[in-house]
Amino acid sequence: MLYHPGFTRSTLNPLARLALRAPARVATRPVAEAAAPIVALVDEPPAAQLTALDRGRVLDPAFPTLHPAADRLLAVTRSLGYAVTQ
Repeated sequence: MLYHPGFTRSTLNPLARLALRAPARVATRPVAEAAAPIVALVDEPPAAQLTALDRGRVLDPAFPTLHPAADRLLAVTRSLGYAVTQ
């Protein structure tokens, strides 16, 4: 499973924190809120053998921002004998 929790409020180095201060005020979520969906996914995993999620939205493994990692992961998964649908 590939899971992207979104922009999460966590500890950053001081320079990164300064650069991200304005966008962070608008887009961040507390760590506990960002982690809650992971707990739900562990309790009830998706039926598909490879699932990519971005803040609750299921993404096609061919989604451009997952490339090239998705292509490589898909190839390895298939080489292990798993049937993967797209």
